[in-house]
Amino acid sequence: QMLLIFITAWLVYDVDLPAHIGLWSFVTLFAALCAAGLALMVAALCRTPAQARNMANILVIVLSVVGGSMVPRFFMPPWLRDAGWVTPNTWVLEAYSSLFWRNEGLQQLLFPCGLLLALALGSLAAAQWFAVRRARL
Repeated sequence: QMLLIFITAWLVYDVDLPAHIGLWSFVTLFAALCAAGLALMVAALCRTPAQARNMANILVIVLSVVGGSMVPRFFMPPWLRDAGWVTPNTWVLEAYSSLFWRNEGLQQLLFPCGLLLALALGSLAAAQWFAVRRARL
């Protein structure tokens, strides 16, 4: 999905994807790892597929709103802008902005990608813990 979005940005809006494909892949990999970890954690927390679907939908909407995926963060009041820094959406958007808007390199991507990796690993560990706990019950 991210590839289709960025190919469209490249073809329609002249975003220079080919020049940034390596670093774009780097950011996208960490974003995908984070999303997979969170999805597995939600699935492990829930008892039924319907419960997991509903919880995931709520989580995605809240993270997207607060993180700036639905409304750009510069339109938000300062307190909500600050709250966005605890969401992976903000980290990914800041990494892509750093890459494509500010034309920064790997050094500036390490922090947001490190946060994404930490959340991915934490989510996977939590998913494992919840799954093992549920199996024992």
